[in-house]
Amino acid sequence: MKKDSILTTPTPHRPRILIAEDDPFLIEIMKRFMEDEMLEVDSASNGQEAIDLLHKRHYQLALLDVNMPLKNGFDVLREISTLVNPPPAIMFSNFDQLESKDEALALGAKGYFVKHQVDLDDLRRIVRTYIKGGV
Repeated sequence: MKKDSILTTPTPHRPRILIAEDDPFLIEIMKRFMEDEMLEVDSASNGQEAIDLLHKRHYQLALLDVNMPLKNGFDVLREISTLVNPPPAIMFSNFDQLESKDEALALGAKGYFVKHQVDLDDLRRIVRTYIKGGV
């Protein structure tokens, strides 16, 4: 096991994360990073696919892009709030818009970040905050 992974002790069930992002390159980067951190990762390339996955599996964390085809991140957040055991959700966007951040937090997001302002170390800290409580 990787020495500095999010999981500090071996576990038979790795935490599962949902990444909803319409940029295939960014999905691949985030997915590889999360798998290196000993996490199971499902990805969705649009909001409807994310909603479908949320109804099929339980996730310890959902990372949601604001702007996606079919359903946007806010639509997915609204759907998460209807689940019996909803995962914490973190929203992210290419744009630093206060209105989007306020709406995301009002809909129940635990955090909001701008993609170009966050590096992999920041992402690791964000994910650790929510995964450690569920491990």
